[in-house]
Amino acid sequence: MKVWLGDFDKLDAEELSKILEDLGISTKVKSSLEVDLDWYYYVEGRFSELKEKYSDFKEVFDEWGNYIEAIKSVLSEGIDIREFEEKVLDILLPERKSVPSISNLVENYNGGDVLSRAKTVKALEKFSEDDRLKILERFKKELEISILIRNILTLNDISFENGGIKGQLPEDPRLRVYMDIDEEAAEELKLGSEYIISLERANHLYASLVDSIKNLDKLKKICEERTELFELYLAANSVVMMLDKLKTEKKIDEFIAEISPLSLEGTEINISRDAIKDILHSLKKNRFIKIKGEMIAPHD
Repeated sequence: MKVWLGDFDKLDAEELSKILEDLGISTKVKSSLEVDLDWYYYVEGRFSELKEKYSDFKEVFDEWGNYIEAIKSVLSEGIDIREFEEKVLDILLPERKSVPSISNLVENYNGGDVLSRAKTVKALEKFSEDDRLKILERFKKELEISILIRNILTLNDISFENGGIKGQLPEDPRLRVYMDIDEEAAEELKLGSEYIISLERANHLYASLVDSIKNLDKLKKICEERTELFELYLAANSVVMMLDKLKTEKKIDEFIAEISPLSLEGTEINISRDAIKDILHSLKKNRFIKIKGEMIAPHD
């Protein structure tokens, strides 16, 4: 019987699989194609009209007003696209000046010489793990704003030619503002909608429950370093707790009633009846228990 540990990227799935195999726990990685459908709701029109019509969303339109003012203060005919975006981001995210630019770090590492790569690694090593996470979050925010900025320009017939920007933003620009609201609210406000279909490869990692039971102590120890495996340990440990309650022969229904639920250090562990039956079948197959008719007993 296999326990599903989750979806991982290819390298993580292979690494975790090797760790478990080294412990004596057989694994299997199965790849599949996952399809996600994400819905987005939006309003589109002139900024002044949208701000008035959707006055309940003042904070949203105040933020978009900041985008517009930043764009107007920087935009000039023929300005380099990269220079334009960097200046707009400096206005909207002044705190970004206190840490290295992720874009520059990536460029230095991927496109630079050995010395540039060494400097890039050294720059990243100066930051704690928390700071590195903050930098990545900031980069994500920068990317979101950059996409919004380009959408504003495109929606107002401003083009990108030979690395530069051609055109000016109108006094009252046209916008498409995406709203973070649920379907019911979107229908009530009569918002427009669109969806994005994403196809991604998923790597499902499975591990043998029986092998995990046999190597429970090793599994518990490795969980101190690899928390991704903790749920596997919980599953295996729960089965061991089930077996501990089976001291003598008894009716299967009586045994199921005794272990529903289990308790571990004050935490309730609920196992569905179907799952228990599958577990018992696997335990019987691997000679942990004996089942005859409606009776169950420990194996000799």
